[in-house]
Amino acid sequence: MEGFININPLVADIISCVCLGIAFILFILMLTYPSRLKHKERKREEEREEIPKEEVVRERRKTREEIIDELLKEKEEIDEILRKKGFKGNPDDNYSIWMLNELRDLRYEMRDLRYEMRGLRSEMGTGFEGMRSEMETGFEGMRSEMRGWFLFLIGIIITIGLTVLIQIGS
Repeated sequence: MEGFININPLVADIISCVCLGIAFILFILMLTYPSRLKHKERKREEEREEIPKEEVVRERRKTREEIIDELLKEKEEIDEILRKKGFKGNPDDNYSIWMLNELRDLRYEMRDLRYEMRGLRSEMGTGFEGMRSEMETGFEGMRSEMRGWFLFLIGIIITIGLTVLIQIGS
């Protein structure tokens, strides 16, 4: 039976063996690709962990010390205002002193709440960044696995097609 291409059967067998070898190599690459991705992810995690946690704790301590300094300055300002107004604990002014003290306490609580909110915002920010990076690496992994399967399928199709054409031709 005459085929499309007249090829020596030995050459046809060599070409089909080469195509099968290429398909096998693509198959091996597809199988090892996820492990290479995991290795890349480990490297990324190690790079993230390179920032010493002690530095972050020091920064937090600095911010806490700054907060305490600000609160002490504000307390001194309020005490100066009280002294300027002449509130020295007179029996007639007890209510005014009490009101000013309540206002001061409320201001401190509001400051504390603001600082807590800042802390929550920063924690939420890192949480969302972590989620984003996990999603991105997940999508990259999916893409690479699909790429591996795609290469493997292309190799199989080419191998089968060439083998059929060569067998028909010989």
